[in-house]
Amino acid sequence: MMFSRLVAIVVAACAMLLSGAAVKPAMAQTQPHAEDCTEAGWGFLRAVNYEFGAINLCNYQVTVWFMLSEGEVIEDTVQPGGAFRTGIKSERFDQKKSWIAATCQAGYVPTVKVSQANWDDILKSRYECAKR
Repeated sequence: MMFSRLVAIVVAACAMLLSGAAVKPAMAQTQPHAEDCTEAGWGFLRAVNYEFGAINLCNYQVTVWFMLSEGEVIEDTVQPGGAFRTGIKSERFDQKKSWIAATCQAGYVPTVKVSQANWDDILKSRYECAKR
């Protein structure tokens, strides 16, 4: 009698594990992206010798990921009122295309990696930010 009850418990526990009901991974804490902090501030910034970048317009730190269509990702954390700098100084740079950027509150990362493969998702702001 005791053995059959033990077998039933083990079988039930195995079924729960196989179904995923017993162990659920912790959900990553996410929040909306913070593009509103930088969206209006992109351009050639006089404060940094007309280098292309963005001003953090929010009252908290943000991290920005910037990528040219043929380049590497530049990442930096920007203080409130501070400038995100890309290193681009040429006005021949077409601001309307050829680059993407993602912005999250500092301590968070985009849920979609900033890369060529995810270009459209980042360009269309189809990402959230997850706790690092």
